[in-house]
Amino acid sequence: ELAEWAEAVVVHPASLNFLARLALGLADTPVMLALQCTSAPVVLAPSLPPGALRSAAYRRHRAALEERPNVSVVPPTPGLSSTTGRMDAALAAPLPELLTAAERLRTRADDEVAR
Repeated sequence: ELAEWAEAVVVHPASLNFLARLALGLADTPVMLALQCTSAPVVLAPSLPPGALRSAAYRRHRAALEERPNVSVVPPTPGLSSTTGRMDAALAAPLPELLTAAERLRTRADDEVAR
């Protein structure tokens, strides 16, 4: 039922662990199972520690997620790291950007159904 009732799903913030589990197709929690099974737009807002944005793991998982027609990964914005105290973290994008991405996915899905 969780996979069917949502018109869209926004994950804000999405940790590297969350993104990896979703990209790998894991369904080890009710939320992961729902996200693996839904056809609703899924918008992810990564919030990453210093260095993660450039890591091979993040790039690989992001690419896998972006191959899914109902998933959008909104790029994070630079921000202050709570661990280093420097501007070297990647913070989740603002909510309005995520809502815009969800609407784009929904419109694209509607257009495909109309064809």
